[in-house]
Amino acid sequence: MPQFSENLKKLPGVSHVAAIRLLDASGEELGVIENKPGSQGSLAVYNHLAQTYGAITPEAARKGLEMFAE
Repeated sequence: MPQFSENLKKLPGVSHVAAIRLLDASGEELGVIENKPGSQGSLAVYNHLAQTYGAITPEAARKGLEMFAE
C-alpha cells in the first residue's frame, strides 16, 4: 500500500484554497481544515475528495482512508 507522502504527490496543489469547512447534512459546521503547516496534506485530500465526489460521501470517506494510507 502506498504511503501518505506518495499519495500527496499525486494530488493537485491547494495553494489557492484558504480552508475547507466540513458541514453535516443540515449545514451545521463540524470543523474547518485550514491551509497552514500541519494540515496541508489533509486539506489536499479533502479538496480532492470534494472535487471528485461533490461531497464527503461514504464512498469518498473510504477513498480518503486509502489515501491517508490507513
